Amino acid sequence: MSNGLSYPGLKCVLECLEANKRIHISSRSSSLKPIERNVPLRLVTLRLSETRVKLNKIEYKIIEDQEQTTDDPRSELILGDILLGSETPPEWTRDYLLMQFCNQRGLIAERRLPTKYPMKIQAARKMFDEIFGRRRVILVDKLEMAVYAPTILRLPVGFQARIKKLYCGNIDVKHCLPLIDPASYPLEKLEIRNPITLDLPIIQTCEELLITERGDIPENRLNNLLRLSHKNARVMFGYFHTETFHSVIQHWMANGQGNAVCYEMESGIKTSRFLEETIQRYDGKTMMFARTAADAKNVFDFVSIPLNNDSHIVVHPENLEFPYNNYRVVMKIMPIGTSDEHN
Repeated sequence: MSNGLSYPGLKCVLECLEANKRIHISSRSSSLKPIERNVPLRLVTLRLSETRVKLNKIEYKIIEDQEQTTDDPRSELILGDILLGSETPPEWTRDYLLMQFCNQRGLIAERRLPTKYPMKIQAARKMFDEIFGRRRVILVDKLEMAVYAPTILRLPVGFQARIKKLYCGNIDVKHCLPLIDPASYPLEKLEIRNPITLDLPIIQTCEELLITERGDIPENRLNNLLRLSHKNARVMFGYFHTETFHSVIQHWMANGQGNAVCYEMESGIKTSRFLEETIQRYDGKTMMFARTAADAKNVFDFVSIPLNNDSHIVVHPENLEFPYNNYRVVMKIMPIGTSDEHN
């Protein structure tokens, strides 16, 4: 009869188990839990917020609920008390906490938490500790911050994850640094919103950079974006007035050169109208990308604006299949000779 898995064999099996299944199994064995915590935890996605955490496709969250009950100190009768107007003590509204487990389809289970956790922050601290506490290595493909206002994450002491990609949400990237194992750098991809500064090493060294700007952008932030020297970066202007895009074009033309950044814009006007305005404003020309016969189905026009002897500014629709029926425009600098003039 088999004696079961050896210690090295058990560690291999645990590391290959999907993270949520692994945590579920180890939570039911006091002897297995310390072994499991010493094995690297591998996650495709880790999403953090104040009272929620998502591991891959399963989200754990602490919520508040209410119930009507007579089991309350306010309903207790002692000598001298007189119950009026009812045969039973009155009901009172009582708050309590639930821990819910959700997948992409919705709620799959929930558990009422004991009264020793009267506040969400205490329950959240316990939840994070049960999942991440005393782990030696946490390997994450993408870390996502689902935090939209100043708050506190109640994470275990020493928590750090070795990540490949980072989505900061509305949080300044520098506030995410304590969560990241230094062995993560350089990141494969970094997504940030409304950055105040672009001089941080985590921004400068990442392999791919996506910056999203929404709302009115101050002049100093726009100037930072125009000076960005990253070789594989995209800047997405969301719901901007088209003058913001024109500011980028004018800056490039005034300096006779641009950068390697690709700029995108969501606008309230259709692509066709914006391209027509660009041609008229900068004496641009309608041109066509060089292509093979096999690529003929992907033919679409773009606007070329002269920049210098070697390159030009290229402005084209984001959607190549339906170029004139959307509201997103892409702009970048390309070497002259990568396109053919379209008559």
